[in-house]
Amino acid sequence: MSVLLIVADVDNDGAVDSAKVDAALQDATDEIDAYIGAKYTLPLTSTPSSLVRVCIDIALYRLSPDGAYTEEKRIRYEDAIRFLKSVARGDASLGID
Repeated sequence: MSVLLIVADVDNDGAVDSAKVDAALQDATDEIDAYIGAKYTLPLTSTPSSLVRVCIDIALYRLSPDGAYTEEKRIRYEDAIRFLKSVARGDASLGID
């Protein structure tokens, strides 16, 4: 069973609730923009793969039901936020102009 199905099968019918996933991805994107907007003009003309990974980690963390956060999800989320803060400070780059 995929991680996405585990966290996004709202009615336990064996199918991912795409509206829930879309909302989590939008929330993650908004959170990312709040950080990188301090350093980059938004919207970006292209999406670096580093941001795609960060967006997925944040969305999976947010999709997890209360009390179902694994240690790995929490660490990946915290690492994602640490990276975004580093980008906002100018300590890390997205590799774009």
